[in-house]
Amino acid sequence: MSVIDLAALLADNDGILLARQHRSRKSSLSRWCQAGRLARVLPGVYVHPDAEDDLITRLRALVARIPDAIVAGAAAAKLTAWPNEKVATIEVLTTTTRVTKPGYRFIRRRVAPHQLRHRGPITLLCAAQVAVDSAATDLGDRIDLLLRKGHSVTEFEAALAANPRRAGNRARRRVVSRSKTRPFSRAERILHDLLDRHHIRGWVANDPVSACGANYEIDVAFRERKVA
Repeated sequence: MSVIDLAALLADNDGILLARQHRSRKSSLSRWCQAGRLARVLPGVYVHPDAEDDLITRLRALVARIPDAIVAGAAAAKLTAWPNEKVATIEVLTTTTRVTKPGYRFIRRRVAPHQLRHRGPITLLCAAQVAVDSAATDLGDRIDLLLRKGHSVTEFEAALAANPRRAGNRARRRVVSRSKTRPFSRAERILHDLLDRHHIRGWVANDPVSACGANYEIDVAFRERKVA
């Protein structure tokens, strides 16, 4: 087959070739891969070598191979609220046990449908679920970003409740509970803990105020005392 024929074949299949859909070309697919004209990103899934490291291409290849796959972790973060997230390995949630492949890590886990979002053919965790998932290790950094963007604590509580009995949920529960006072950073979480530990009451966090034509959010405000 000519180079032009292979280019046309890729174009006709939206850049992704599944071996199971091209059984008569199985040996050709292997030969093109060995010659560097195709790259295999998953068993039986081939793309153009120039697209091998493209995240969206790898995700589309994943969905072509496993239609019910759910993208989680750093890849889901990058596609939701954290566009600068670095993705070394694509974390994938499936309903059955699968062997991890280079560039992909498969985790057997079910997720409530209301915690999912869609980007074209790609199904991924919503931002709140991504933030709660990582709360056991990042101490709430992702949750804080979403709080700054106006997300509500009820979103995080729903994400936590949707995944009962998961390892690390005790730590996640502490972070979500602390989020009720709307801390916008790790430092503010520490401050709120200190205030609670010493039974200091009557304060609100990130209280919006206007002064001299500018808008501010006071980290901690005691409204009745007019202390900030």
